[in-house]
Amino acid sequence: MELGAGVELATTAVPHLFLPLACATNVAKNVGVVTSTSTRTPIYKAFAKGENIGDVTAKGECIGNVADLRGITEGDAFHYSV
Repeated sequence: MELGAGVELATTAVPHLFLPLACATNVAKNVGVVTSTSTRTPIYKAFAKGENIGDVTAKGECIGNVADLRGITEGDAFHYSV
């Protein structure tokens, strides 16, 4: 998904290639989503002890959301400081 985000950012540098880059971004992000959603459950099951799969899943999703929010806020702080 990060590759897709990088290509998405590159579209501003070369606006005449917007459509091909937007298509490549869409493909890269969708591949990332499919990969992450198909591998997430087996990884959570591997970390679960007994019947606590719900706890492991909740904590894993929470950590992911916190990381996303931190990246957004730090990215915005960097953007406005430059």
